[in-house]
Amino acid sequence: MIEVLILAPIIATFAKGMWYTFGEGEVFGFWGTFIQKLPTWAKKPLGECPRCMCGLYGVIALAWMFFVPAPYVWAIAIPCAIGIQEMIDR
Repeated sequence: MIEVLILAPIIATFAKGMWYTFGEGEVFGFWGTFIQKLPTWAKKPLGECPRCMCGLYGVIALAWMFFVPAPYVWAIAIPCAIGIQEMIDR
């Protein structure tokens, strides 16, 4: 269970950082422009909503680190990452 304490902040900050880079004038601004043309159900997890991005970008971040936790860890770490982002934004 210690993995959740480590993974949740990594996932939260990675998704939030990627969301920031999708803004206009940022390094991946072209991606932000592209996702604006997609339907709502697709654009939120792909880059419009940092909390919605935790699941997808959490998998990407951990895959880059060659770490694949057990499924029960995902079920706890993703909601914790969303909660961390909510605390940051308030």
